[in-house]
Amino acid sequence: MVVINLLRQPHKDRVCSNNKWRSERIFRYKVSERDGYYLNQGLSRKKIVLRIIIVFIICLLIGLVCLSWYMHRKYSVKDAVFSWKAYIMQDNIDYFIIRAYRDYGNGGYYYLNGMDKNPVELTGASPYFELSGCIITEDSRNKFLVKGHIDIELSELAGSEVLVVESWDIIAPIHRAYAFEDPMIRLFSPKLYLDLYDIDSGAYFDVDRSCRAITLYEKEWIKQNSESSCYTVTSDYVEDELQWYIIDDEFYIPISVEGNCPEPHFNKVILAKKYNKFLICGDYDPKSNVLYANEWYILSEIVRSGSRGERPSYFYESRYYFDKFDIQNGIYIP
Repeated sequence: MVVINLLRQPHKDRVCSNNKWRSERIFRYKVSERDGYYLNQGLSRKKIVLRIIIVFIICLLIGLVCLSWYMHRKYSVKDAVFSWKAYIMQDNIDYFIIRAYRDYGNGGYYYLNGMDKNPVELTGASPYFELSGCIITEDSRNKFLVKGHIDIELSELAGSEVLVVESWDIIAPIHRAYAFEDPMIRLFSPKLYLDLYDIDSGAYFDVDRSCRAITLYEKEWIKQNSESSCYTVTSDYVEDELQWYIIDDEFYIPISVEGNCPEPHFNKVILAKKYNKFLICGDYDPKSNVLYANEWYILSEIVRSGSRGERPSYFYESRYYFDKFDIQNGIYIP
């Protein structure tokens, strides 16, 4: 029995040593697991703080962009229409998409008809009467959605289709083809609207729609449909007194104009030097050389003589409308 016990004793020692090793291993594992847990917790906190900082920076950038958008947006004067909406509205009956083109130095306009480009004359509230070359020329690549109709009678007189425009919208994105001589060139400009800067720079004329110069085919239509006789007249100042003339071929016949006369609406900038012509419908007495006017129209294009004030050249003024600058300076009196 003693021998057996002696033989078994080392086995017990081995079991005890193994159990002790296992317990130490388990303890070390738990310690390492605990340290790893706290280590992972520390890394998680750092990640959370980093993510919070990133989110804060993104929100700050978005806020700055929105603030910048608002600060610029408040100067908007006319919004653009998106191209997808313009093409949905286009039917070539009430709504047309038009664009300028240049052919061997001659310019004109066309409207899109499927894959075809149909040349057209524009009249009425045309965008090309209210915008300067940096927006309306072929180089600017801008398109317009216009509401209007093709007038058959005017088309026969003009020899091509005439689109009478009621209203217009520019299609986004808006391109501005500034020339080197433009006084107010900017590198970054809004693509979704016309703004006050466009008005100040002369790119978009702030026009008054109460008086529009008529085209030659409109002049012929008025002469054919007026109940009174119509006369083409011009004016000049002789010894500081206004003198009217009927234009008869190449002759200028001095006359007096009474009744509904254009004189109260303009100053010397428009009435001097025979620069501008008018169509006056009424009764003319050749004996007294008096034209009794019933109605009158100014013919295109409008020429402003003398000083232009802040305007650097005629490129920055409408030749079919009068604008707020004309009204403020007494050039046109509504």
